Amino acid sequence: MSLKKKILNYLFKIKHRDYEKAKLQRLIRINSPRDADILEVGCGRGRIMSALKLTFPQIMGVDINPELVKAAKDEGLNDYTLDELQSQFPDKKYDVIVLAHIVEHFTPDDLLKFLEEQIQRLKDDGRLVILTPFMSEKFFDDYDHIKPYQPHAFKMIFSKENEQIQYQSSFNMELRDIEFCRSPFFHLHAKGLFISNWSTKFHFLIQTTLALFFELSFGLIGQNISWIGIFQKTKD
Repeated sequence: MSLKKKILNYLFKIKHRDYEKAKLQRLIRINSPRDADILEVGCGRGRIMSALKLTFPQIMGVDINPELVKAAKDEGLNDYTLDELQSQFPDKKYDVIVLAHIVEHFTPDDLLKFLEEQIQRLKDDGRLVILTPFMSEKFFDDYDHIKPYQPHAFKMIFSKENEQIQYQSSFNMELRDIEFCRSPFFHLHAKGLFISNWSTKFHFLIQTTLALFFELSFGLIGQNISWIGIFQKTKD
C-alpha cells in the first residue's frame, strides 16, 4: 500500500471512529464481573453487542425489528425479538441491562413505563446502563428522536426526595458511575454536505482536520456529545 493510501486510510478511521462505543465498553467492564448476564435492549444490528461480546460472550440482545434481529444473528450474535425473549426467557433476571441510544426516542410518560419494565428484569444490585445524547445541532438528524434527557432527569426519576412525583420510579436506583463522551467539533450547515458540488471536498477536509485535532489533543479539542450513566438497583 502506498504512503498516500495509508494516510487516507488513517484519516478515514479517525473521522469515523466510534468514541462512544469504546467508552461504554470500558465503563461496563470496570463496573461488572466477567460472568455478568447482560441484556442490551434495542440492540439493532449489534454494534454495541459485538464490542461487548469480546469481554462478555454470554451477552444477549433484544430488538422489536425482526429484520435487524436476523442481521445480528447472521453475524453470530445472541439476539432475539421481543416475543422470542419473552417466550424463551420469561423469568430471566440480568446483572446488567444496557440502553444505548434508546431513551431519547420516548416521551416522558412512555419512558417511565419503559424504564420500569427494564428494571423489573434486573437482579437485586443489578445495573442499568444508559447511553444517550445531549442536545446538539445533530440531535434531530434522527427522525424519531423525541427529546434529550440530561443526567439530572434520571436522578429526579430515581430520587425519593424530590417534588416531581408524577415522574418517579417505583424502584430504588442509585447512580454509581457516570462518563461524558466527546467527539470532534462538527459543522452541518453547508450545501456541499448535502449535495455534491465544488465545496464537498473542502468540507470533508474541514471535518477530517477537526477529527485529527481531536485525536492529537487526546479529546481536548472537541465537544461533549453524550453521557453514560451506571445506575444500581438497591433495596433501600
